[in-house]
Amino acid sequence: MNILLKENKKAASLNPYFALVSIVFVVFIAIAVSFFEGQVKEDVLDSIDQEFVETNQRLKEIVTTTLSEYKSDLRFLYSTPPISGLPRAHFNNGIDPYDGTSYQQWKERLETIFIGFMENNLAVEQVRVIAVTAEGNELIRVQRVGASVEASADYSLQSKSGEPYFLPSTLLEPKQVYMSPLSLNREFGEIEFPFKPMIRFSIPIYSENGKRFAFLIMNVNASTLLNNLKETVFDTSQLIISGSDGDFIIHPLESYQFSRDLNPSVNWQAVYTENIKYNGIYLIKSKANTEEQFYVRSEKLYTRSGNKYGFVNFNLLAPKEYVDNLINEKRLITYSLLFAVIVFTSILLITFYRNAIRSQLLAETRQEASAIVDGSIDAIIALNLKGYLTSLNHTAERLLLISSKAAVGKSSKEIEFLSNLPIDDYVKKIQSSRAQIKDECSFVQGEYIAHYAISVSPVFSEHSNLSGLALIIRDISKEKQAEIKVKRLNSELEAKVRKRTHALAEAKDEAIKHSEVKSAFISNVSHELRTSLNGVIGTLNILKREALTDKSRKLVDMMELSASS
Repeated sequence: MNILLKENKKAASLNPYFALVSIVFVVFIAIAVSFFEGQVKEDVLDSIDQEFVETNQRLKEIVTTTLSEYKSDLRFLYSTPPISGLPRAHFNNGIDPYDGTSYQQWKERLETIFIGFMENNLAVEQVRVIAVTAEGNELIRVQRVGASVEASADYSLQSKSGEPYFLPSTLLEPKQVYMSPLSLNREFGEIEFPFKPMIRFSIPIYSENGKRFAFLIMNVNASTLLNNLKETVFDTSQLIISGSDGDFIIHPLESYQFSRDLNPSVNWQAVYTENIKYNGIYLIKSKANTEEQFYVRSEKLYTRSGNKYGFVNFNLLAPKEYVDNLINEKRLITYSLLFAVIVFTSILLITFYRNAIRSQLLAETRQEASAIVDGSIDAIIALNLKGYLTSLNHTAERLLLISSKAAVGKSSKEIEFLSNLPIDDYVKKIQSSRAQIKDECSFVQGEYIAHYAISVSPVFSEHSNLSGLALIIRDISKEKQAEIKVKRLNSELEAKVRKRTHALAEAKDEAIKHSEVKSAFISNVSHELRTSLNGVIGTLNILKREALTDKSRKLVDMMELSASS
């Protein structure tokens, strides 16, 4: 009960400090929650933005590499001999002055080269040579017809002066390559179905005199390229490729794809609330359904150098709902971790609080124990297992005639009183049995004999390991003297009792003798009296039978009663 009251008092004294720590802890938690709440969304958006940046980089690399390969293919075709032979024969009445090869022969050779090239490059749909004239007539055309590659007859060649790529191709400098914007292929002015997204690469053909003759143009089906771009994007995001005018080339909604050719009114500005931005991730909404919101990262890729409109936009979109789910998952993980930290910290605080109370209580208990030990009338001496003193109280100082400071650390054999005790035996017994030992010792001090009672107890550490022993020595000289006096008095009393018992026995024997004489006398007297009385009683019985007066009868009865008594 006293310990419980002390704990309550200590708890009350520590409550203000604990309350202050609790307030600081709560403030810290509030700040942490506020920080994590803002940080969670920022971290998720940064993660998505980084993913978009890396994906856009891969998209750019795919497009750049693919376009470079197509341009290299075009330059390879341009470097073939018929390309330079055609203008020489054309400007020399149809005969090449170098080797006499006719224009028609160069044309057939070039068609053969184009056919072989296209059979090994499935993405190439057409390879043509178009004259730089007002009509822009096709001079050579090799194209895919079903599963085969064929050269078109002269009568099927078309005029291409009205095509968007014609004028830019006619203005090219030697060996300069032009790449057209991606558009759907048209035949005789009509969009071909199924749709074939085409990119056209052209390079000019000059005569040796520097006279412009024609240009070589290669139509490449971009379906494979576009599919590769779609497959590069993760399933959790969407890809929109838009042109410089905002038209859509690739869009998750099929009806929005190739909007430049199929539906010019559909563009980025018409579909979304925000214009394209290039400075990080941003949020857009669909005009058709404002609940559809997306986080977008846009990157610009120039595909035609020297043309400020010659670029495409890679727009990567993540639905806001998906991002919100990621934020909630991140928030759950973060708050779970924060909760674990709070629980762990709370346990630490409570443990620290309890330990503080216990430590303070233990310190005071030790002080009380120390005061009790120091005030004890018994000498209390602590030794380690090697027989060296570790502590002693004031009574022990008086007994051993040495101060505590001087005694601590000394061997028991160095101290006169302890050297007379079997300390080594005590240590061995304590180590083997770990039980308390009782012993006594006596010392002659002049004419006075001092007697001491010794109690040897084991001392254990906090981990229940035997660390030493404690000697409790009490001066029992007075008790011993009292015991001797008691024994002496007991002996004298026993002698007196024996003497008195003997006297009583003799008196008893004498009394028995007197009793026997008395009994014999009484027996004789009784015998003599009974004999006489029997005669009297018998006579009275006979007399009662006689006729007597009332008075006489009363007297006889009285005599009989007296005789009987």
